[in-house]
This record gives sequence, structure tokens and C-alpha cells, in this order.
Amino acid sequence: MLGYPFNMLWDFIHDIKSKIEFQILYFRFIIILDRGSWIYKWITIMASNKEVSSK
Repeated sequence: MLGYPFNMLWDFIHDIKSKIEFQILYFRFIIILDRGSWIYKWITIMASNKEVSSK
């Protein structure tokens, strides 16, 4: 074993690393949702344009 203080430091680093990874996943999820809503808006705009042009 490397000693008690080192183990505490390792746990602390690991905890921070897992929190950062969680935040990255969370932000990616928000970005995907944001892009999804943008794509949805774009599809609805394209659909309404097709309806207008077909008349």
C-alpha cells in the first residue's frame, strides 16, 4: 500500500474525475436535445414551405 494520505488523494481525484465525466455527459445530452429541437423546427419549416409551393 502507498499510504493513507495518498489513498485519500486518489479517492478525491477519482471523485472529481467522475463528476467531470457526468457533467460532460449531461452537457452532451443537452446539446443533442438542442440540436434535435433545431432539426424539428427545420423539418416543420420545410414541410410548410412544400405545402405553400404545392398550392
